[in-house]
Amino acid sequence: MEEYLVQLTPQAEQQLRAIVHHISHELLEPDTAAALLSALEQAMASLHILPQRTPLVEEEPWHTQGIRKLLCRNFLIYFGVDTSAYRVQILAVVYARRDQLKQLRNITSLS
Repeated sequence: MEEYLVQLTPQAEQQLRAIVHHISHELLEPDTAAALLSALEQAMASLHILPQRTPLVEEEPWHTQGIRKLLCRNFLIYFGVDTSAYRVQILAVVYARRDQLKQLRNITSLS
């Protein structure tokens, strides 16, 4: 079984930093922020094996583009899979209670 390389886009990295900063500095919960960061990193790293195990996004045009999602705690991790290059590209990390359609529209395309 081939393993996939998991990479974050700059957009996803920025979102992850913003999430951790918000929880740690604005909600004053640094331990919670650290635990969430660890959980999100583990969830993303788990995509190195069988990334297609997660569902495709239902909405178009993202469904046709092969964008998938993975739920981790209260966050959705959006990603694309390049099976020919064995690469997973994390596109976005979004709080699940946000307007997901709006968030999908803001995702930078797969490169």
